[in-house]
Amino acid sequence: MILGGHDHVNMKENINGTYVVKSGTDFMEFNKIELKEGSGGYKEKYDIEIETVKITRDFEPDKELEKYVKQHLEKFEEHTKEVFGA
Repeated sequence: MILGGHDHVNMKENINGTYVVKSGTDFMEFNKIELKEGSGGYKEKYDIEIETVKITRDFEPDKELEKYVKQHLEKFEEHTKEVFGA
């Protein structure tokens, strides 16, 4: 399995027995990958299910994570105001 990101495209493709999964950009969606013990022989060790989940306002924000991100964004914004090499 090959996982990619920030390619501005969501992709789930089996190419010659190898899954290539790209999850798009800007957190507009993500791919949920589920591996289960396969029902076949040597070549089918795993059954793989890949589901694309769209990020919508239906998701409730995690308050603890939201607080953590806000703290770090504030620190980041402080540094973006610094002038270098002037």
